[in-house]
Amino acid sequence: MTKKIFIMALFLVSIPQMALSDDDKGPWKGEGEFGFTQTSGNTDNQNLIGKLGINYLQQRWEHKFNIASLRTEDSNQLTAESYGLEFQSDYKWSEKQYWFNKIKYEDDRFSGYDYQASISTGYGFNVFETKISSLSLEAGIGFRQSQLLGAADAEQEPIAVGKIDYSRKISDNATFTQDFSVEAGSENIHSEANTGLKVSITDTIAMKLSYTLKNNSEVPADIEKTDTISAVTLVYDF
Repeated sequence: MTKKIFIMALFLVSIPQMALSDDDKGPWKGEGEFGFTQTSGNTDNQNLIGKLGINYLQQRWEHKFNIASLRTEDSNQLTAESYGLEFQSDYKWSEKQYWFNKIKYEDDRFSGYDYQASISTGYGFNVFETKISSLSLEAGIGFRQSQLLGAADAEQEPIAVGKIDYSRKISDNATFTQDFSVEAGSENIHSEANTGLKVSITDTIAMKLSYTLKNNSEVPADIEKTDTISAVTLVYDF
């Protein structure tokens, strides 16, 4: 299975999920980020980062699409570049329980991988959700295809997936967020932790401080297993 065919298959999986929603327009919401970052690990440079997230909620279905990019140039030389796409559909059985289907693609050559792509499905549970805080858990299984830089063939393997997502409002205009996700296979365990503090400036504009830690258990000998990204971004809610 080639890289292009696998990516096309990922997006074809999402089409039936979208078709199951009603034709009527449901509530949309989105969030865009842009800012300056400082990284350490495989790259130690100043960077520009951009993110876009869009949610669509219709009755029992919630669809979430996220895209992120990171790019660095040093003396007109490209020193870091990564792109990520993620699409998830949740079917809510009740206020607390839901079933999710997720597709994910990441192209980050400074991680030691040409690309990593996965399809997963599983069970989600909203432990609690109040006006102050929320906590949700996810666990499931899936399939991942990834290719190390310089490798002739891509690795394909079944994976177990999990995620913890927590948020807490610490003041009238400030919210703390913490999430942790993992994809565990026999060839590689990929994990990512994101910590954020979002402070509202106006009803639609906020400032966000974030710290991201990414880890791959198996990488080439000259590549570090862990990358970190510290970012200050402006956020626009729409």
